[in-house]
Amino acid sequence: GEKELARIGREMEVTLRAIGYPGGVGDYLGQLWSDPDLVIRNNPKAIFAGFEEIGTIVKSHLGDQFSTIPAAPLEIRPVEKAVAGVSAAAFYNNPSADGRRPGVFYVNSHMTVYPKTQMETLYLHEALPGHHFQIALAQEQTQLPKFRRFNYYGAYIEGWGLYAESLGKELGLFHDPHQYLGHLTFELLRAARLVADVGIHDRGWSREEAGRYLSEHAFGYGYFEINRYISMPAQALSYKIGQLKISELREKAQKKLGDRFDVRAFHQAVLEDGPLPLDLLEKKVVNADFGMRNAE
Repeated sequence: GEKELARIGREMEVTLRAIGYPGGVGDYLGQLWSDPDLVIRNNPKAIFAGFEEIGTIVKSHLGDQFSTIPAAPLEIRPVEKAVAGVSAAAFYNNPSADGRRPGVFYVNSHMTVYPKTQMETLYLHEALPGHHFQIALAQEQTQLPKFRRFNYYGAYIEGWGLYAESLGKELGLFHDPHQYLGHLTFELLRAARLVADVGIHDRGWSREEAGRYLSEHAFGYGYFEINRYISMPAQALSYKIGQLKISELREKAQKKLGDRFDVRAFHQAVLEDGPLPLDLLEKKVVNADFGMRNAE
């Protein structure tokens, strides 16, 4: 976790220098919600238009990254007003197995100030090629038994969602450096969770100690999730642990295969058998028929 925080922090500093921002990471994150160019204020139509545009871009590049695209449709809907006050900026609900109900990417358009810099990353994680793509594709593998199509392994599912965020540039996004900084901000939070969760449950940290750590190293991001870390040990770790494993497997395949590496075949190997424990996923990918095992 600490190594990831350092790596992400360096990448954020490099990006800030590239856009001519004079302050540090904390300064940038501290003014995000007040900068009129980086938020959408009281404009649900602009929020939905932004996500629709992002979706159009991503869909046009999916074929470059994936050999199989799920058939289940995806809709973007507003969060119900009654729960808007306790809802996240965005989240996802699965499609029905029979295809009658689409997957839904819910957007909290009731927020008076919406974080524009997080929109591309939110779409990648929750919609395409994140949760909707992975979950719908698993459900559609009718040759598999149901327990494999509908199972839940947090490190796999949330790890895939976080890995999907890293595909932004390959899917035509992150041209705006502020969107890339939004992506890195989410990464920063997931890395900080690794340390805070372990601190609470292994090192005996108090709520206050965990809060101080998040304030210092994640600039306050995650502070209001401390109750979650306390009540659900290791759940918050699943995102980064899973993403690191998938990224590690990709790096190994690329190193061994060189120019023969096919990202579409790699993604197919990761996704085609539904959610798997990470140790089984590693065995599956290492022994996949795209040649990683036998490559010199």
